[in-house]
Amino acid sequence: MNLLGAGAILPEVIAAAAVLESKWNISATVWIATSFSELQREGLSIERRNRLGGKSVAYVTGALNNGAQVTVAATDYVRAVPELVRAFVPGRYVTLGTDGFGRSDTRRALRSFFEVDRDSLVLATAHALHAEGKLDDVVMTQVIQACGRTDVTPDPWTV
Repeated sequence: MNLLGAGAILPEVIAAAAVLESKWNISATVWIATSFSELQREGLSIERRNRLGGKSVAYVTGALNNGAQVTVAATDYVRAVPELVRAFVPGRYVTLGTDGFGRSDTRRALRSFFEVDRDSLVLATAHALHAEGKLDDVVMTQVIQACGRTDVTPDPWTV
């Protein structure tokens, strides 16, 4: 599986990969997206060239086509930013971002509130793997409990 991070959220992505490996024996390749906008532009350019007879593959497609069936992307920006490359990501693609109104608190609390912290990345990854049939119900329940999330928490963008 792939974990894709951008900017200041990258340490959370790296920490999530470590938690997935140490607690649930799930290995993840960590990728750094320096610019989702540039990746999208390059992908759109490749699409256009291919319509005109080319036979190229977008960089993000080739890079993430490493046998992983799941890619989870996180950013400190709104979720629309990692969504820019959805068309070029092979397999299941899950995006996390800070959709909603600004808050003044610690970065840690903000990331937890907006569900872009390491626990949220672990949970999103486990859920995507579970949906792909790669993680059983027992482990999924353990991950949910370990991450301390409930389904009664309001969506961050509605609060």
